[in-house]
Amino acid sequence: MFFDSLSHPTLNGQWVSNKPGETFAQVSEAYKIAGAIGGCAVGLSGIGGYDHKAYFRECSVFDNLLPVASLTKKECITEEIEQIAEIGYRALKIHPRLMSIHPTHGVLSEAFAAAGRMNMTVFLCTYVYDKPERMISSDPYWHLVKAVGENPETRIVLLHGGAVRLLEYAELCRFTDKVLLDLSFTFQKYASSSVAQDIRYLLQSFDRKICFGVDSPEYCLPGSLSTLERVTEGLSAEKKQNVMFGNLMSLLDLKIPSI
Repeated sequence: MFFDSLSHPTLNGQWVSNKPGETFAQVSEAYKIAGAIGGCAVGLSGIGGYDHKAYFRECSVFDNLLPVASLTKKECITEEIEQIAEIGYRALKIHPRLMSIHPTHGVLSEAFAAAGRMNMTVFLCTYVYDKPERMISSDPYWHLVKAVGENPETRIVLLHGGAVRLLEYAELCRFTDKVLLDLSFTFQKYASSSVAQDIRYLLQSFDRKICFGVDSPEYCLPGSLSTLERVTEGLSAEKKQNVMFGNLMSLLDLKIPSI
């Protein structure tokens, strides 16, 4: 069984740079064919005709998709999160690179605080790498640490697990109750690197703080599930349940199916 932390269906079926993407119906059907529980349908600002209300409305048609809003504004962050919550969202995504904002302590702490008050989960993209002139000049990890420390009750999913800094981000999760390490994108992009060994280590010793996602349409569901089977081979049934669906569904306060 599997609950996907990260899919990106779009309102018009188009993806980044007008490449073909996936509709909500296609993602929902793919989950059914694969025997997956479902997953998070995550909007992206400026991609595929994204609009808060329209995205929530379209996603709500399908009972195996959880709508996740996209933060779209660099300013008035608190106000936008309150508007998102009023629509009915229970989670939102912050994608600093796409929004061309630096994930500084101030920005993150404001967003985490507002989401916490609205009882919303924050999905934060931790892949910060870009052209040098577009990257934050100070270490984003310590900005995140300070923001998390100031908002201990806010539920946070660290998408992509810090990428090549995986173990460092894992240590942050280790000492927080409501922060989860997501391995979407990372477990596939770095499959032939030393990061893969780090992932195997974490699955054995850190299984209560990890979740997985496909990151479609960048990666496809069948191929991702095949890779996941290899990555999680040898794990106990309990650990596999934790990382494949239990941890994330628990954080999102979703009913976990019995096996």
